[in-house]
Amino acid sequence: MKYLKYISAVLFMLAITSCRESIINGPEDNIASIPQLDTYISDGNYQILQENRFSNVSVAADIFAGREKLSATLEAQGAGSRYFPKWGYYVRLDNGQEIGGENSFNLSAQPHDRTMLRSILASYIYSEAGFEVFHSSHVFLKINGKPKGLYLLTEKIDEVFFAKRDIPVHELIKVIFEAKFSFTELNNPASCFEKKIPDDNNLNNLRDFIHCLDNSDNSDLFQRLGKYLDIRQYLMYHAVTSVLNNLDGFENNFYLVKDYPDSPYRILPWDFDKTFDTGINVGLAGNNAIIRKLLQNDSCLSIYKSDLRMILNSCFTEDRLYPIIDSVYIKIKGAYNEDPYLGANGISLEDEISELKRFIRERRAYLLNNIDSFRGLTDKWGEL
Repeated sequence: MKYLKYISAVLFMLAITSCRESIINGPEDNIASIPQLDTYISDGNYQILQENRFSNVSVAADIFAGREKLSATLEAQGAGSRYFPKWGYYVRLDNGQEIGGENSFNLSAQPHDRTMLRSILASYIYSEAGFEVFHSSHVFLKINGKPKGLYLLTEKIDEVFFAKRDIPVHELIKVIFEAKFSFTELNNPASCFEKKIPDDNNLNNLRDFIHCLDNSDNSDLFQRLGKYLDIRQYLMYHAVTSVLNNLDGFENNFYLVKDYPDSPYRILPWDFDKTFDTGINVGLAGNNAIIRKLLQNDSCLSIYKSDLRMILNSCFTEDRLYPIIDSVYIKIKGAYNEDPYLGANGISLEDEISELKRFIRERRAYLLNNIDSFRGLTDKWGEL
């Protein structure tokens, strides 16, 4: 089955090719299922790295892997994780060397996910819904002989990401914190959208999209707005993100992509550690200006509700997700218990998994019970 192939690819990404096997250490016996990145940084450089965790200052490092020594640069990574005791890193290997098939990658601390499972589950669901998803896999990080814990090695979304998949890319924009998709309120796109490809700070296409979103009527929504946004794909993205109760995925943490100059924007999902959030309930549709406009259209509302049902009946099910959870649990439990911020700090992975499974079961029941009565969003504050 497709999802079993996906699980295998995720869990064993760092070990399924000979080149990957040759550059990753076999970790200690109690974390034997997780590749280990044994990293050494000079005392002076390590002090620089720690003192500059809130800025993008790179330092040289050696990563010992198998019988090889890989030279690299490290810097702090993550807008939010830098504020946590366990923070993330951006790694770039020198001379075209690779780890897990990647020359440069993030080591994500997943600060909001005490299961270290959410990204694996979310990646599976987004993939099943037809989205290109970054590769990720668990690793155990040591720096200068001291354990830093269980991390997620994640592929970057950049030119290489598209080239590997033979996907054209004309424009790539990262949606960052509290992005606004309307000019009816104070909105400076340069402060909440980051142009990645090409790196020219030109957001004119984005401004045209937002202006059209503000001014499109229900009667011509597909004709006018469809030139700027792949409406059908966005509805699916919003449905998946809402099912996952990912409050962080509506005005933050996704990419807008144009394949060609005249293509509408489509969505690439990103950063999943706040999925399966057991705190605030986003309801049947998380809120932003895009979905408020779309759900005023009867056809869009019908499509959206159909997408919700498809997700809930095909992949957001106990039969599909529980086996993934159980399989990953077996792989990471030893490393989790050695993580100084997780298991070694008294956090029980078994308890966290029990809560995650409970959330999946109850979230699915809640959504299925309320789809028929859902009529859309009134304003930015709530549902009809």
